[in-house]
Amino acid sequence: MTALSGLAGLLTSFPGERVELPAQERSHGWWLRSEYGVLWRRLPAAALAGWGPGGVNVNGGHLARGAARHRDALPAGPRRPALARRYDSRIGQAGMFGLGWRTRWDVSLLVQGSVLAYRDEWGRTLRVPRPEPGHQVILASESLTFACLDDGRYVVADLQPAYRYFTSPDAEGVAALAAVEFLDGYRIEVRRDEQGRIAALLDAAGTGLWFTLDALGCVTSAARSLDGDPCAMFAYGADGKLASVDSGRGRGLRRYGYQDGLLSEMAEDAGTWSIRWRDDGTGMQVAGLRAPGDQMWLIHRDPSGNCVRIVCADGSESRWQFDDQGRTSEYQDADGGVYRIAYDSQSRPVAVDAPAGRCAFDYDDFGRVVEESGPAGFLRRVSYSYATRMPMMLTRDGGRDWFWLRDERLRPARRRSPDGGVAHIDYAGDSERCVRTVPGGEARYAYDAIGRLVRRELPDGRVERYAWSAAGLLRARGGQDDVAEYREYDDAGKLRVRQGEGARARLAVYSPQGKLLSLANAAGHARHWRYDTQGRLELQVDEEGVITRYARNSTDGELIVQGPGGGTQRWVKDAARRAVARRDADGVVTEQCLDVSGRVARIHETAGSATLETLIGYDARGRVASRERDGLRCEFEHDAEDRLVAVRPAAVDDGLAAEPLVFEYGAGGLAVRETSAQGTLTLTRDGLGHQVALELPCGLALLTARDAAQGLIQLSYVDGGPPMTILTIRQDSAGREHARLAGNLLRGIERDEARGVRIERVRLGENGEEVLALARRTRRDAADRLVEVEDASGRTLHDYDRRGRLVRSIGEAYAVYTTWDAGGNIIALDGAGWAPPRLTPDHRVTHVGPMTLAYDGWGRVLRREGPLIRTELTWDAAGRLACVQLRGRVISYVYDAAGRLVGRRVGNQGQEMSHTFLWDGLRLIQEVTPNWRATYVYEPAPLGQQSYAPAARLVQRRANSKMPWSAPEVQYLFLDAAGRVHAVVDGEGRRCAQGGVRPWGEPPGESGADGVPPPGFAGQWSDPDTMLCWNGVRFYDPLTGRYMSPDRDAPAGVSPYRYVCAPVSQANPAGRAVGAAGVGARTGVICPWPAPADWAGVRFPALSDPDA
Repeated sequence: MTALSGLAGLLTSFPGERVELPAQERSHGWWLRSEYGVLWRRLPAAALAGWGPGGVNVNGGHLARGAARHRDALPAGPRRPALARRYDSRIGQAGMFGLGWRTRWDVSLLVQGSVLAYRDEWGRTLRVPRPEPGHQVILASESLTFACLDDGRYVVADLQPAYRYFTSPDAEGVAALAAVEFLDGYRIEVRRDEQGRIAALLDAAGTGLWFTLDALGCVTSAARSLDGDPCAMFAYGADGKLASVDSGRGRGLRRYGYQDGLLSEMAEDAGTWSIRWRDDGTGMQVAGLRAPGDQMWLIHRDPSGNCVRIVCADGSESRWQFDDQGRTSEYQDADGGVYRIAYDSQSRPVAVDAPAGRCAFDYDDFGRVVEESGPAGFLRRVSYSYATRMPMMLTRDGGRDWFWLRDERLRPARRRSPDGGVAHIDYAGDSERCVRTVPGGEARYAYDAIGRLVRRELPDGRVERYAWSAAGLLRARGGQDDVAEYREYDDAGKLRVRQGEGARARLAVYSPQGKLLSLANAAGHARHWRYDTQGRLELQVDEEGVITRYARNSTDGELIVQGPGGGTQRWVKDAARRAVARRDADGVVTEQCLDVSGRVARIHETAGSATLETLIGYDARGRVASRERDGLRCEFEHDAEDRLVAVRPAAVDDGLAAEPLVFEYGAGGLAVRETSAQGTLTLTRDGLGHQVALELPCGLALLTARDAAQGLIQLSYVDGGPPMTILTIRQDSAGREHARLAGNLLRGIERDEARGVRIERVRLGENGEEVLALARRTRRDAADRLVEVEDASGRTLHDYDRRGRLVRSIGEAYAVYTTWDAGGNIIALDGAGWAPPRLTPDHRVTHVGPMTLAYDGWGRVLRREGPLIRTELTWDAAGRLACVQLRGRVISYVYDAAGRLVGRRVGNQGQEMSHTFLWDGLRLIQEVTPNWRATYVYEPAPLGQQSYAPAARLVQRRANSKMPWSAPEVQYLFLDAAGRVHAVVDGEGRRCAQGGVRPWGEPPGESGADGVPPPGFAGQWSDPDTMLCWNGVRFYDPLTGRYMSPDRDAPAGVSPYRYVCAPVSQANPAGRAVGAAGVGARTGVICPWPAPADWAGVRFPALSDPDA
């Protein structure tokens, strides 16, 4: 390890003595510090440490409020001397804010002979042997080091590490805080007035806080410059107690009231806390509390003093049992869960027997947790760097290791992750620049003089810039030549964030607590949220004024959401506030049983008299190992890095492919190979992580080449010979296409951002004639909604409601009026006009225009009837469409182990025809019939993203299955804003297939002479017989504009059948439930690159919780 610089290096040379003090109460919030590991944060740590609601010390009866609740002023910079106040009713000395209140700057040392007495920020006095010059004393129970420098001055160091310098002791042995220094040399000086009171906190650049003091030495105002306006103002009562805190503009932030000199009322933005005190003969103790929202607790103490009960107004009760040293020996929560704690000689918890299992902790000589173990095989070991909380090595269960190599300032210079990836970080001498070398390349970071990030250059060439306000708050961020986001605070402390420019602009407003209050688009259409006094959502109002309500019972164990369409969902939560049961708007009940580790072990679903049960098994490391549902069983295998490597079906029926799925991974943990029944799909990436080759089982390879600036992208293929160019795309600096060469077709794109206009022109060659059949002009309105399209088929206009839902499309040859209900269900698609409004609280719409739908108990469509057509559907136990009957024919579907559609069979008078599919994740790569094979080539996407918009396809033909495939014929696909194909042409512009679909996906006519139909929406495959579209994980019906089965993970109050709001400009490639309509909902043809675990069924989620 590199030797430490500065004071840190000096202290490592000092001989040290480790001391132990008699057991005493630890500081409030100790369990939140990183050196105490992660298991404490999963336990009710505050309660186990003896703290009740509102900061009440249950055993001692006093009140303590942490610094996070009382942060009044924060100067510029990530480590600036913030004023964070702490309150403790036992503090009898006046600090910067009078009696009872202290800050991290209200610390002092007292030299008493051979003893050094340290009074910390909580008012506690810690007494240790006084070190001699050049020596140090380590107090492990508090993770503090006391050192005496050669000049006689004292330093107190913590694990941050931060070093507190003290003045030389005066005649009475008192040493005052003089400065705080960090490992990188950054130093905050404590300036004092003639009376020794703190007057300013400043760094070497003169940045910090200046204080105005009253006659008693209490702070009355704080400013960020010597002559600047106050950023916070403080007022005191006649008794000298802090009474109020106002912003620099005079807005009231906090108000305080006292009873017999003890804090009894705290009024803040979130509401008012009230504390009732009483004297039980041993001193004043908290007897009861009232929280914002009128939640109340009463505290009952056993006369022996070893048992305390806190009873809530709703009747729930928590109980503490204390040992003879005042430590919590047993805690029972309000739901009956019991926790028992064992301690070492320093009163540090070494074991907790919790309802979920036993947690154990081991400590080193500095009081840091070096090993912790818990339920489900949890194990974590840490080796630290010197006397700090910074890790050098971290080991997790399963043998996963992380390593850090640090420089002389303990900054990470090299980091190795479990997948073998190594990141190198080089720093400039002034710490204002660093370069991180990762498997994808170099990322460069630049900081200003006070440590704020101002520029980041990513390995793919993108640049991100950041601007900060004088108050140290992020003001703007953007790319090299544009601003993506502006941020500002108003007088009420609300954060206003403006994202994007022009039609894509969005304005979000957040409360001082970080809650989203409103979201508006450029047209002024806004959605609003309201929260209760405890910060829980209680009301949502959409752009049309329609309300979704959230109601809870007094114990917060039940949540009822009344959707805008009248549908009601009900959640039931357990003692840990985890959702364990849900009743949906259509009456389907889902219950999940959790094991002792909180994992979902069984899911029980009920629909009327029908029931389904899903069993989930886990391996020793807590990873999903199996899933079984009504005889269908899949087993999952993972590697040492917890990556999914195999999905194996253990039971097979007619609708499930028997072959397993096997995955392999490369650098960076990204999947590079997938093996299935169709063969092996191999993906190759460049050093940045971009896809450069995709090899298909049939021997065809798709290649992607980029220039160094990522502005020129060439797509090609290899089929046993030299590479053949498919098309070339040129992008601008923002990553948007502005030219494309496809065969002999040259397409150019012009944009008028101010008017929202986009024009596509296609020519035969650079100077050839324009191909008018491929010309296209689109226009968007101020809300970025597609409102006008002009192409070879004529002019089409689109209208929307204020939520952004498509309500009308009028073209040269058709008109479609879309009628929605309040719950987001389409109730009519008509060419004559809108239908009368009606509500469908259960979301099971029975009539959509001329189509009639019938459902089974699980909400899946069993029958679809319309003019001259009747379609009957059958579903399997996994909820997948098994077969469709229409016109006397039976069409059945086959799925792989991950639930993807891999085969289609058509039976007609005893004959069968096969249709198979090859997928790259959830993206269709190839479809095969006995007579033709189509391989899809997709548009490029930014790093880490995946495009679902096909740019071309390679069509191969044969007369029968015994004949070889023909050479690939390149066909070019011209798309609209939703990724839908409006033209399929060859390299000379000749039409190969009829493209274009109506707004909700209904094809206008036959596919074309060559018999290879074009794809539908982005991410979809359309069945030519049923017109149903396979969309990632379920089927979509373009005749009704909705899915044929519900996604029960849909957000509360939202239809689980809805496709998207505006299908002329949006797509939903994954087929999952989409969020609420309006300014907050966005779907598109580019999605994050999914790992196999994202789509292969291994992540079997717990019940969605609207409060999460």
